[in-house]
Amino acid sequence: MLHCSYGIARVAGTVSRPLPLFHLSHHTHNATPLLPDSPSSPPRRHLSVFGPEKSVAAPDFKNRWAMAVPAFVTHLCIGAPYAWSAMSGPLSKDLGFVCSAADDWSMTAATFPMSILFAFHGVSAALAGKWQMKVGQRASIAAAAACFGGGFLLSALGVLTHNIYLVYAGYGVLGGIGLGLSYTPPIQALIEWFPDKKGLASGLTIMGFGSGALLFAPAANALMSKFSTLPTYLGSAIQTVTESGRLFAEVGGNMVEVVYANAADLAKLSYTGLQEGYYVVGSGDTGAAVTLATIGVGYTLAMMASAFALKRPHPSYKVRGFFGLVSLGCARATRFLTRRYARAVSRYYGTVGGRSEATYDCWIR
Repeated sequence: MLHCSYGIARVAGTVSRPLPLFHLSHHTHNATPLLPDSPSSPPRRHLSVFGPEKSVAAPDFKNRWAMAVPAFVTHLCIGAPYAWSAMSGPLSKDLGFVCSAADDWSMTAATFPMSILFAFHGVSAALAGKWQMKVGQRASIAAAAACFGGGFLLSALGVLTHNIYLVYAGYGVLGGIGLGLSYTPPIQALIEWFPDKKGLASGLTIMGFGSGALLFAPAANALMSKFSTLPTYLGSAIQTVTESGRLFAEVGGNMVEVVYANAADLAKLSYTGLQEGYYVVGSGDTGAAVTLATIGVGYTLAMMASAFALKRPHPSYKVRGFFGLVSLGCARATRFLTRRYARAVSRYYGTVGGRSEATYDCWIR
């Protein structure tokens, strides 16, 4: 059963007759919540800079296209997992450098963090939805920045100490939580700025998510080339000993583990100055740890800046010529209000002068 109470309609600055309770809004919500300055809802003050009211734009801010930038940047950062293959290869040869050594991680183990990340993406997004609505998109994206960037830093520590479980916990668990917390808030905020172009708003944001690999892969390769250290080359013809599946050679009176790289192995690498032959295991550095740490810091700063730049529209914001939805108190009674119908209602309840449009401030009980 549909229950409607009655409110007062204000048309062109005049008070007209009582009107069944519905809201003609530029937003896309089925129900309009009480405004902070409503007599029935006294304003609440949040001292934190991450409070939900801090992420609301000023009443005179109308440049909605500017809000597409932080939304796009946020998704550009969290779209990095699609290019994790740029890291899995070097991680599987972190000790051997030119090819995998006996203690190097397998390719399966090196690619598994991506699977963990997307699993925690879905779980965190589902569990944190109510919390995100409560704290607002600034706190959500800021928390996501700490988790996502912190995941890269913990993974860098795992690579540095050669602990695969730290990589799983960092990039997989923390990174997945950060991805889940930051995926929907930018989309929701931008859709509120573009109630008349919802598809465009969501497309602009998700375009950043799909483009994340275009940034991460070349950045990772460039950083690893910069921070890498080539391993010690022993030559192509030396005496070696095999023990427990490992290859050893005598260097300076000591037996050290070595690997042999052929032309096919070297062709897979982007480094120059390497020759076919034997290399000392652990004498080189792929630069993967420093690369993950550098990218993690960069993503944290970019997402944190986006969290402060992205704002929701002020309650007084409206798009000219767009009337939105009429909510009659239940979802099934909601339908799109056409311009012709709006003008008919305006003529019935009062004359609209000039090019101004009627505004009906009514409440759903």
